Amino acid sequence: INILVIGNVKNPGMYTVSGNANILSVLDIAGGPSATGSMRSIHLKREGRIISEFDLYEVFVNGNFDVKEDLRAGDVILVNPKGDQVAISGGFTQPAIYEIKKGTTLKDAIHLAGGFAPSGKADTIFVERKMNNTSSYLEVDIDEADSFTLQNGDNIKSNFFQPINKAQASVEIQGEVHNPGIYAIN
Repeated sequence: INILVIGNVKNPGMYTVSGNANILSVLDIAGGPSATGSMRSIHLKREGRIISEFDLYEVFVNGNFDVKEDLRAGDVILVNPKGDQVAISGGFTQPAIYEIKKGTTLKDAIHLAGGFAPSGKADTIFVERKMNNTSSYLEVDIDEADSFTLQNGDNIKSNFFQPINKAQASVEIQGEVHNPGIYAIN
């Protein structure tokens, strides 16, 4: 069957595929979404109507691959432009820039990032939000993560570890020396 793959895809064009091909296999043949293409909003169109929307994050993050529609000759796969994004860094298993859908919460984003790394500090999360050419820094308690809605451009950070302030024995060196200062001693 012939399937047209268009939009923000690496190799757009008409592809002849086997009759039992699915949307994921056709996207693979076409090289997948381009750098500007959405992984969350891929439309399957038939006769000018959108018959289903496909979210690659469901496959790659959650392992859910449920093909509701079989492909038919003449179908069009449209990879839409990339949507809103957030950056996730620090003490997470998979820090990266993630595309989000409207209504995505901080808890959803933590799930996308694979949760906290073993050395990650999981009690407070910092969100940098840019609005009107200024940045505001928000501290969000982990218990509030499921009600904190993200916005495009949010920068989410978590500390890698809990610092422990431990008194150490030290000596201060002053005077005519190359490197004066306070030095720890064992």
